[in-house]
Amino acid sequence: TSSTPPLSLSASAVTGQTPLHTCLHLGSTLLTGSTSTAHFYDLSAETESQTIETSQSYSTTCLVTDPHSPTSFAATDGRAVKIYDLRSGSPSCSVVAGSSVSCLDYNPNKPSLLLLGTSRGICSFYDIRSPLCPVRSLNGHKFPLTSVKYNRFHDQLCVSGDEGGKVSLWRAGSVSSSPLLEISDAESDGAGEGGLGLSPPGDEADTAAAAPTKPQRTLPDSRVSTAELEGDVAGLCWSACDAWCYLAVGRGG
Repeated sequence: TSSTPPLSLSASAVTGQTPLHTCLHLGSTLLTGSTSTAHFYDLSAETESQTIETSQSYSTTCLVTDPHSPTSFAATDGRAVKIYDLRSGSPSCSVVAGSSVSCLDYNPNKPSLLLLGTSRGICSFYDIRSPLCPVRSLNGHKFPLTSVKYNRFHDQLCVSGDEGGKVSLWRAGSVSSSPLLEISDAESDGAGEGGLGLSPPGDEADTAAAAPTKPQRTLPDSRVSTAELEGDVAGLCWSACDAWCYLAVGRGG
């Protein structure tokens, strides 16, 4: 088997800077971020198609494509997150947090909701329609966050990792597309998968048919579990086929 990749693009040859992060956009476009610039590559033509300056004063630590809009992406800029329109090449709106933003992710079901990870170890949820203050904050890390990721099956769940190697799994139903996560007292010790109060994808009809007759209670936002890695958390990723599995990578191996 040949070890030669079918396609190779060099961002450093174009920008003189080492790429910090990459992600696919619209299937045939590669988005690469360097220190302060977003680079778009057309994979079919194997050429750079567009560049957008994302910061003049700070290093851009994270770029995320918008899963709800093919013409926009978000980029960090110090304490701010700017939403860019590819058609104009300029920011369409921005969110300013209380401390430097190190990572971010889009809610997969609510187009206006962003999850920001900050240098103070706080997970902050912002609605870009009212960006002056977070709609919810979760504080459980002592070190700056390096990665935050939404669960693509259940947006009530998200995971965060920090520079100290700590990984936290959160349940944030109050800011999700299905905020009322309820279980009966008889089911409180093991509702859903892993006691999360959630049904497996596709089982909503069965859950509704077997709804308990006893009064239900709303599950509060909370940290469900934690894990410790060697070194800082280099990356987090949810499984694309299993709603209950995620991968956490530590720089210590």
